[in-house]
Amino acid sequence: MPYRIGDTKTLFSSPKDTVTFDESLQQRTDAMNNKIGSDGRLLLDADNEVYLVNLSEKLLVPLLSKLSNWVIDGGIWLNTQRPEWNDANNAIVGNGLSMVTLFYMRRYIAFLEELFVQGPDEICLSSEVADWLTATCKILVQVLRDVKEGDVNANKRLEHLTALVSVASDYRQKVYQQGGFSNKVTIRKQDVDTLLSISLVLLDRSTLKNRREDGLFNAYNVLQYSDSALSCQPLYPMLEGQVAVLSSGVLTSGEAVSLLDTLFNSAMYRADQQSFMLYPDRALAKFVERNSVDPEAILRNRLLRDMVNTGDKRIVAIDCEGRFHFNAEFENVDNLKAVMSDIRKDYPGVSEAQYQGVFSVYESTFNHREFTGRSGTMFGYEGLGCIYWHMVSKLLLAVQEAYVSSWKQNPDSADTRKLADYYYRVRQGIGFNKSPTEYGAFPADPYSHTPKHAGAQQPGMTGQVKEEVITRFGELGVQIDAGTIHIEPSLLCESEFSTHVSAFSYVDQQGREKTLSLDKGELAFTYCQTPFIYRVVDSSPITMAVSFNNGDEVTINGSHIPVHWSRKIFSRDGEITQVVVDIPRDRLRSL
Repeated sequence: MPYRIGDTKTLFSSPKDTVTFDESLQQRTDAMNNKIGSDGRLLLDADNEVYLVNLSEKLLVPLLSKLSNWVIDGGIWLNTQRPEWNDANNAIVGNGLSMVTLFYMRRYIAFLEELFVQGPDEICLSSEVADWLTATCKILVQVLRDVKEGDVNANKRLEHLTALVSVASDYRQKVYQQGGFSNKVTIRKQDVDTLLSISLVLLDRSTLKNRREDGLFNAYNVLQYSDSALSCQPLYPMLEGQVAVLSSGVLTSGEAVSLLDTLFNSAMYRADQQSFMLYPDRALAKFVERNSVDPEAILRNRLLRDMVNTGDKRIVAIDCEGRFHFNAEFENVDNLKAVMSDIRKDYPGVSEAQYQGVFSVYESTFNHREFTGRSGTMFGYEGLGCIYWHMVSKLLLAVQEAYVSSWKQNPDSADTRKLADYYYRVRQGIGFNKSPTEYGAFPADPYSHTPKHAGAQQPGMTGQVKEEVITRFGELGVQIDAGTIHIEPSLLCESEFSTHVSAFSYVDQQGREKTLSLDKGELAFTYCQTPFIYRVVDSSPITMAVSFNNGDEVTINGSHIPVHWSRKIFSRDGEITQVVVDIPRDRLRSL
C-alpha cells in the first residue's frame, strides 16, 4: 500500500496527521502492475515472486500493531487516521484511546491461545516480524512487573507507550526502507505463548480498571501527554463499549448480569422503543454560547488580560454585552499557535507559563480533545438520541454468547436464567417484533437507525442482518465443536413450533426446490441446505434420525452428529437428505 505511517516522533508530535501518501511507491507499483499483471500490486521477493507468509504471521501482525499503541489502563491509541467501528466518533483520532478495540483484542488473544496450543513447537516468521514480536514481548514483561509491583503512574504510562510505539516504528521503517522482508527465521512457540499470556493478563487488568462507578464500562478515553507524563480521562459511556466488553469473554456470568442490569437502567435505554441509543442523549449548548470564555480565566492570565486592556483582538475580543470570545478565525489550537510567535514579540515580559496558559484556556473553552464528531453534535444517523440497529443486533449476539458461556458452566444457575431473560428482552426491542406504528416503517425490513424525532430510517442490508442470522442459529442450538455438529437448543421457545399442519419449502444441495410437510409441534430449517426437522416430545434425552439418499436411516441417541456425517453436511454432497431431532419439552423455553 502506498501509505506510510510516521515514526515515533511523528506519532507523538502530530497524532492526528501521521499518514503520508508515497507517490514514488505508487508509480513503481503501477509500473510493475503493467509489467507482470495484478501481482505487481502485491509485495514481491527478490525474484519478483509474490512474498508469501503463513497463517501464524497473518494472525500475529494485527495483534502486534494494536499492542504497539496500547496505553496501560487506557486503551488503544487511535493515531493513524482511521475510525473505529463507529465512524461517528472519528474526530477523536489522535486524542482517543479505544477500549472497544482492547475488548475485542482480548477476545482475539483468547482465540489465538486456543489455536496456537494445537500448533508445532517452532513457528516460521519473517525476520522483521520475529524481531518485533520479541521486542514487544520484552516490553510487556517489564510492564507486567511494574503492574505487579504497583509501579504504574503517568510517567510509566508514557515510558511504556513510547517503548511499544518505538519498536513498531523500527519494524515499519525497516520494511519501508527495504521494500519488503529480508528473510525468514524460526522462533519457539513458547515465545508466542508468552506474548499471548502476558497480553491477556494486562488487557484484563485494563478492562477492570475501566469499569465506571455507575457499573458501565468506558468505550473510549482521551489521552494527554507531555515530555514526561501521560494521563487519560474517560469519555461519556457508549453502547458499543458495553457490547464489546460483553463479547470479550472477560466477565463472569454474574458480572455480565450486573452490567445488563445497569444498562437497562441507564440513560442509554429508550423505553419508547424498548431498545438502546448509542450514547445517552444530552442537551447541546447553543451556537452563540460555544465560544464564550470564562471571564475569570481572562483575569488570571496576564497575557490575555493585557491584550484585552490594550484592545488587542488577535486572541480574544469583547462583544457588545461584555462577553469574551476567542478570535472567530481560529479553527483549532494550531491556528492559535500560529499567531502566538508574533504576539510573543509584542509582550516580552509575559512568562512562558502564561503563554502556555492561553492554550489551556482555549482547550477548556472548546474541549476539542473530547470532540468525537457527529456522535456528539448531530441527531440523526449515529447521533444523539439515536438507536443504531446494527449495534443493538451486536448486543443481542453478545448477550447470547454470555448466556451460552454461563449455560455451559451451570445450565440451572440464576445467572444463566437471567441472561436468557435479558437475551429475549433485547430481542423484543428489535423491529420485527413491532407494529409499523411502533417501528415507523415496515418491520420485516432491516433499517439503519431510529432517531428520537422519527421512525426507522435508511432501509438497507446493514450489519443488523448478519448478527440476527447468527443468533437465530444460536436459538436453534446449532453449534460446531471440533468439526462436529451439536444440537443444544436451550434458548429455543416452544412457541416457535407449528400449532397446525404446515409446509416447509427449501432448496436442496442440487438447487432443486422441495417441500416438506410439517405436523403440529414441529419446525424446520436448513443447515448447509440439509433440512433439519425439530419435533417436541415428552421423552428424554435428545435423539436424532439421520436419513440418507439410499433410503437408510440411522438413530443417534444424543445431541452430537459424528464428525464423518457432519463433514457430509458441510460438504453439501447430498448423501444426507434430512435430520429429524426429537426435542424434550422440558428443554424448551416458554415466554
